[in-house]
Formats: sequence, C-alpha cells, structure tokens
Amino acid sequence: MADGSQERKGLRFAVEVFFTIFLVISVLFYHVQALTSFEMVQKVGLSVAHDVIDIQSMLEDGYPELITFAKLYPDENITLPGIGIDLGIKAKELASVPKDQIGDYLTKAVIKRIYYEGLSNAYGLSGVGKDISDIQGAIDFVDTFVNKGFHDLALLIFYISAVLAAVLAIALYRLSPGFKKLTGFGSSFLMAGITGIPLLVIRSQVEHVVRDSSVGLLMASKTILPFLADMWLCYLIILLLGLSLFLVGISGIFITRGRAKIPG
Repeated sequence: MADGSQERKGLRFAVEVFFTIFLVISVLFYHVQALTSFEMVQKVGLSVAHDVIDIQSMLEDGYPELITFAKLYPDENITLPGIGIDLGIKAKELASVPKDQIGDYLTKAVIKRIYYEGLSNAYGLSGVGKDISDIQGAIDFVDTFVNKGFHDLALLIFYISAVLAAVLAIALYRLSPGFKKLTGFGSSFLMAGITGIPLLVIRSQVEHVVRDSSVGLLMASKTILPFLADMWLCYLIILLLGLSLFLVGISGIFITRGRAKIPG
C-alpha cells in the first residue's frame, strides 16, 4: 500500500509539473499569435504610415501622375518612386480610389503582400542596392516573424499546449484527493504566474531602448508594450487565482485534520 501511495504521489507531482509547463506555454503563445495576426500587423503598419512616413501627403502630391499612369498603362504595376520597388499593384486598381484614401489603400496592399509572401520575397529587396544593408537586420526580423507562416506556427503551438494543459488538468484533478485538488492547482497556477514577473523588467528595458527613437517608440507603443502589458495582466490573474486556490486548499486540509483529531 505504501509503495502504491508513493507511486501515486510521484505521478501526481509529474502531472503537476507538466501541467504548469504547458499552461505557461499556452499563455505565452496565445499572446504571440495575437501579436503576429494580420489585423495587428496591419494596424501597426497603418500607424507607421500615418504618423512617421505621412504617406498620404506624399502620395497626394503625385496623385495626378498616378491617375494618368493608371489610364495610360492600366495593366502595369505601380513602382515605388526613387527606390524602384514593384508594389505588385495594377495601375488600373487605383483609378477608382479617392485621393484622400490613396495612402491607406497602397499601405494596406503593401502590408498584405509582406504578410503573406514575406518582405524579401514580395519586393525582391536583394536587388535594390547597398542602401538596404543598413536595415538588413530589420528586414530579416520581418521575414522571420511578421508573416502568416510564423503566426500559424504560434497558433498551432498554442492549440497543442492548451489541449495538453486541459488533459493534464483532468489527470491532476483525478489524482488529487480532497483539498489537495485545490493545493495542486493552486501551486501550479502560482508557479505559472511567477514566470510573468520578468516581463516587468523586460518592459522597462524596452521603454529605455526606444525612448530616444520616435519610430521605435511608436512601434513599441503599438505592439511590444501592449503585448507585455496584456501578458503581465494574464500572469497576474493566474498568480492571484493560484494563491487563492492554494490558501483555500491549505485551510481545508488543516480544518479537516483538526476535526479528525477531535474525539467523537
């Protein structure tokens, strides 16, 4: 009986550890897939185009030429002036776009191509010239993380880890007797919540790094900082839930033991 009891305790401990691990992974990749979704990427891209580049003003200046070009060469692609990058947008598509919407229209089209095809693949940046070398790191980052493939991978990891966490939660519940159900889940949630504490340090470091860059600050305020804030809030809720469950479970165990010692 003692050996069976020890084996059950060991199994419960192992299940609790893996439940905690997959809980942390599922929370992390839930936020990663949200951060890399097309809706979020488009929101950030439009903000940069409006607030940093002011692409609407740039395109309004050349709007008459764009419309003339669209009428003369409707099946030709629009090329970004000065850089020579083919935007992959047919000139005839611009004919029906109002002047005050030309900036958003072209920005959305460009963002869509980058997201689904990859920045380098969509616009052949390797042939642009030596000026690109200064931002090669940023290009590599976009190619790796700001695309549909990475988003789908993050979403898949989230689904798998969430399912495994749910299965392990059921196993932990069945393996835990009485109030130890609460202490077991409580300690798991506590450990998972504690892993979110470093996010506070990361947030302060990000703010420090981007403080002197208007572009960096805008990008961070639209993406990284809200991402870290949402993650920290989730971890805080998990931490408080774990603390509550653990305290209730411990109280229940002590009360039960106290009653058992009282002579009938």
